[in-house]
Amino acid sequence: MGLRRLEIACSLGLILLFRPLVVEGISSLRLRALLSEERQFEARMSRSGIADEAGGYAFERQSVAKLGSRGNAAKVQDLGPEALTCIAHTGLVCTNYSQMHEDGSEHFFDRCSALTSGPSTCIQSRCECEEGFCSDSYGQCSAVRSELLPQIFRINPEAHPNSFLAMGTTPGGQVVLQVTAEDGNTTHTQWRVVRRTDGTQLLTTMAYPNHVVRFVKECEAVDMQGEVQCHYRVEVAQMWEASSIGTEIKKYGMSGKLILVDIHTSVVLYFDLKQYTYGLGCYLYGHDCPHETSFLHFVPPLPDAVMYDLYAVDPVSRWVIISYVLGAIFSILLIALCWKECCLNVKGTRFASGGTLTLSGS
Repeated sequence: MGLRRLEIACSLGLILLFRPLVVEGISSLRLRALLSEERQFEARMSRSGIADEAGGYAFERQSVAKLGSRGNAAKVQDLGPEALTCIAHTGLVCTNYSQMHEDGSEHFFDRCSALTSGPSTCIQSRCECEEGFCSDSYGQCSAVRSELLPQIFRINPEAHPNSFLAMGTTPGGQVVLQVTAEDGNTTHTQWRVVRRTDGTQLLTTMAYPNHVVRFVKECEAVDMQGEVQCHYRVEVAQMWEASSIGTEIKKYGMSGKLILVDIHTSVVLYFDLKQYTYGLGCYLYGHDCPHETSFLHFVPPLPDAVMYDLYAVDPVSRWVIISYVLGAIFSILLIALCWKECCLNVKGTRFASGGTLTLSGS
């Protein structure tokens, strides 16, 4: 009976000791499944240039409507980053439906107000906030505008203090996020930060004031059997659907180093400068993530009010910490049980047998 209990205790101890690895594996699989088919389609459109063209048209149409005094000649690039403080297009999918009454009349219902928690209308299968209301990164409409910080920042990876983040262009003319060795005083490396109402931030530059940084998932077939391999990259695109971009600056660890995270997927910006100068993404709490190139340095520093509101991320996930604590507790209990079974019981048996001995002379 004692050996059976010992085997059970040993099995439990091994399970709990290896549980953190299982938890991390499950978390990774769960994160990989977070992007919907719609977002994957959007990523494919973006690579073909369709999304940016359509997004630019939609954003320009919205901006011209708000700045009617400028007329049809207004261009997206001419509006400035102030236009990013209020985006009406939520990006949430909607469908209008109707109900027929007995008198033959038809009543139309709009689900957008429920989806966006504010005044909004379903236009071309997307919810759009009513005039005077702005969408956040979750597609919720609010009367509060985002805040454009007045400072102009330079941003560099802490591991490479002489290099700067920039909105550069490829030989084909596509705007991309990259690390450059420029002096940091060009409009491509001069950054503006939009502080959104939901605690996230939009990053844009003086060179492309209506382009923002966003995370995109790319998948490609790697063999004839149809196996697909996916990865994340960080690109630059015109802002038009508020919920499609959820970039957030967060503090990491006790040191409070700054990282850029996609709130929809928990993917962190990093750079593999040995192969690319373009931005890539890795899963938070994954292998070697955040990378040493993920930690960002702002010059000048972000204002104290902004730093105070930044969300802090622990170096390891909460579940991993709990798993290690439980594993340690059960390991101690396992050692105590083994000691009891192997030492105390044997010792007690010896004394018990010794107590039955009688003197032959008595």
